[in-house]
Amino acid sequence: MKVLLRRLERLEKRAEPAVNQTTVQLASIIRERRRKRLGVLGEVQEELPWSTFSLRPGRRLSIAETL
Repeated sequence: MKVLLRRLERLEKRAEPAVNQTTVQLASIIRERRRKRLGVLGEVQEELPWSTFSLRPGRRLSIAETL
């Protein structure tokens, strides 16, 4: 079982997206567009504080988790 867990961890690390300026800018654009769209519809965007997520240090949410 330990072997499988280690292998899975290595695969997750390899598949983890690299964070750079481009990805940060894209995430900001997506958030801003969503905020504007919800504003037009009269809805309020509720962003959860980062402290509510229990992530390993240095790990970020994937795109699917963010959306």
